[in-house]
Amino acid sequence: MVVANKRMSEGENQLLMASVNLRETEPEINAYPDGKVYSKDIAKHVTDKENPHGRRLYQDELVVTERLVLRNMLGESPIIEVIGVDGDPVEFPASALPGAVAALSGRAVEVIDFESFGAEGGVIKVPGRSKIFNVTITRRVVGSFEGEAGEIAVGYFGEDDKVDEGNEFAVYNATDEGLPMRAMVMCG
Repeated sequence: MVVANKRMSEGENQLLMASVNLRETEPEINAYPDGKVYSKDIAKHVTDKENPHGRRLYQDELVVTERLVLRNMLGESPIIEVIGVDGDPVEFPASALPGAVAALSGRAVEVIDFESFGAEGGVIKVPGRSKIFNVTITRRVVGSFEGEAGEIAVGYFGEDDKVDEGNEFAVYNATDEGLPMRAMVMCG
């Protein structure tokens, strides 16, 4: 028998507290069963900002409701690894993910280099395309790494007053103008 602390108001969440063996003449209580979570472990888990679940996490399903962030603190693109049914891994950089998604969805990907427009924003047109579906903007380094882009925002047709056609998008950045930037545009 397992003794657990159960919070019914939030569903079937259980916390293992102890196990009890009732098959003997007298009940035997094990206050330290395998799988028990201790307060010191919970405290470490809460304060560990880098890898709160360890360096490897196994899940059957991962549902992201707002934002998925893939980040490498060394400035390199994180690696995505997909294991096929044959067990062979396929690795590719996260920076290639928009292109992979575009190819799977039948969209085209255009890469456009431009200089930042600052807070006033500016419009970029993608010639030969009819509609913009998504734009990812990154700061490029050309020569020295000077100036700051700040927060970057993208405006689309029907949502931004500066954008007049479906194959245009507007780019705003909170600080300096004239910085080298790159747009990866998913379009049709």
